Amino acid sequence: MNYRVLCMKKRIIIFSVFCLFSEVIFAVKYTITTNSSTFSPATVTATVGDIIEFVVGSGHTATQVSQSAWNNNQATPLSGGFNYNPGTVQFELTASDVGTIYYVCIPHVSVGMKGRIIVQAAANVPVTGITLNKQSVTLGVNGSETLVATIVPANATNKNVTWSTGDASTVTVDASGRVTGLKAGSAVVTVTSHDGGKIAVCTVTVEFLTGIEPENNEPATVFPNPTDGLLHLNLNEPGVYTVTIVNASGEKVYSQRIGSGNELLHIGKFPTGIYFLVIENGKQRRTFKVLKR
Repeated sequence: MNYRVLCMKKRIIIFSVFCLFSEVIFAVKYTITTNSSTFSPATVTATVGDIIEFVVGSGHTATQVSQSAWNNNQATPLSGGFNYNPGTVQFELTASDVGTIYYVCIPHVSVGMKGRIIVQAAANVPVTGITLNKQSVTLGVNGSETLVATIVPANATNKNVTWSTGDASTVTVDASGRVTGLKAGSAVVTVTSHDGGKIAVCTVTVEFLTGIEPENNEPATVFPNPTDGLLHLNLNEPGVYTVTIVNASGEKVYSQRIGSGNELLHIGKFPTGIYFLVIENGKQRRTFKVLKR
């Protein structure tokens, strides 16, 4: 094989391995063995996320004790601590282990067979940003939707967030990001990271929606829409209807009982804006969204 080509292949392999290991952080495994009347090594300094492996030989134990028992070569097991008999066992260090873990060999503690594991907290990964799955949401009154916050980077140490609303009388938000519309209007919902105070916002608009607009083949039709002041109602099914008009704030501005057939409503004195015309006959309820010009 050509020597130059061989060198180039070696360089490519070395570069690939470097890239692989620069992207991945591996936990470290520390192996502690029993050797006559000592643990080897007797002291280990490790970090949260590392692996501790005990290889306990015949006639020995690895038993966790309090610092006081360890200092005085006593063999009283620590409540809730580990107590390993001969064999091989592994465990991962967690945040609750930060500090020093003391352990002894019960049969040989009198001759000072003991060890300790000094556990350091993992390096802090700061939050650099936060995003929401939506920047705007439209709800009906009493409608709800859950917003999803994503912390950047994904392996940040502290992913806790706080939710808040700019107008609690219009939109509420709970600790899980669930927003609920209380009345017509809008409010800005903000999520803030505990680490770094990074924020993301979503504008929540609440509309007074009580039903669905009917198609032309439904028993009731309303026209023209938009209107300058006159509304024609065609109520095709026999019976008595209740007609209610509600403004965009959810306030009732008109209510009347009428019979079937054609009816003319005068809303010329209403301010310009969006209204909701609700028609009910005891069996059905239909809502029309009407624009008054």
